[in-house]
Amino acid sequence: MWKFFEGFYVLTGGNEERKQRILKNLGQVGISPVFFSPPQAAKKNNASEKSTWWQNFTLTMECDETCQNIAQNHIKMIQNAYDLGNQAALFFEDDAEFILPLPKKKIENAIKWLSSNMKEWDIFYFGYCQYPIPFSIFKTKDIVSVTRPLGFHCYALNRSGMEKIMSMGTNDHIDLAVSRNPDIKKLALFPSISFQSVDPAIFREMYLPVGFSSVSVCMEFVSVLMPLFLLLVALYVIWWFYQRKKS
Repeated sequence: MWKFFEGFYVLTGGNEERKQRILKNLGQVGISPVFFSPPQAAKKNNASEKSTWWQNFTLTMECDETCQNIAQNHIKMIQNAYDLGNQAALFFEDDAEFILPLPKKKIENAIKWLSSNMKEWDIFYFGYCQYPIPFSIFKTKDIVSVTRPLGFHCYALNRSGMEKIMSMGTNDHIDLAVSRNPDIKKLALFPSISFQSVDPAIFREMYLPVGFSSVSVCMEFVSVLMPLFLLLVALYVIWWFYQRKKS
C-alpha cells in the first residue's frame, strides 16, 4: 500500500513514550520509519510573550525560538530525504497517530492517483484542519484540493514539494507558512486518517471544550460543503435579480 513512498521519517524531540507509541502505530500499518532527532532549542518561559487567545484564534501568534526550531527541524528532515534521492516521502511528527483500521482501498486509490499525477501536487496531507478558510474541492472521490490546511503531523512530499519547502524561511509556524504559500500545490485525503495524540499547544491555550481532532473533522466536512453552499447562494441571488427585473 505504501510502496510509492521511498522514505518514511518521524521528527522526534526525544520523548521516548511518544516514540514507542508512534512506532507501534506505524508498525500496525506496515511502516518502518527512520527517526530524525535534531538538537532542540531552549523553550521560552516569558509569560509576557505568550500569545493571547485572540492571536491564536486569528493565527497571528508570534513564532518564538522553539517555533522556529521546529520549522528548521522539519526542513532538515525534508532535506535529508531530498539528499537521499527520494522522489516521494512520508513525514510524521512523533505525536501523529493513524486511526485504525485504515481504509485501505481509499488510501490505495489516492496513492495511485498521486503517482500518476506528480505535477498536480507538491504536498499531500493525511491529516489536517482546514482553517481559517473552510473551502475544499474534490479532485477525486478520495482527494480534495485544500485552501488553508493547518497541521504538519502527517504529510507526503514529492521532489517539487521538498524543493519549495526547503527554500522557505523559518520565521513562521511551518504549517502556516506552507498553508499561506500560493506556489505550493496542496491536496489532502478525505476524510483524514491521521490526528495528533496531543492537541497543539496553541489550541490548548484557547481552552475550548472540544479536542483539536474533533474541530479538524468538523472543519473538513464544512469545507467540502462550502462550495455547494456558495453555489446555491449565487443561484439564489441570480434568481432574485431576475424576479426583481421581471416585476
